Amino acid sequence: MNVMEIIDSVGYEDLSVEIPKEGPELLIKLLTKCLSKDKKKRPLFKAITEIFENEVKKEKFLIG
Repeated sequence: MNVMEIIDSVGYEDLSVEIPKEGPELLIKLLTKCLSKDKKKRPLFKAITEIFENEVKKEKFLIG
């Protein structure tokens, strides 16, 4: 598939990537939000970075 076919498929045929059913829960939830058809439900980049920063802080706390 070339770039124009991808743009056509995503933009006009409503094609999207498949969201994995297994994996880290946080990433699956975030991916689901990011791929929402309703752009108002998609998180801003700032919100995404805050999510990851909070997870890193939690991990550091648990490790010591």
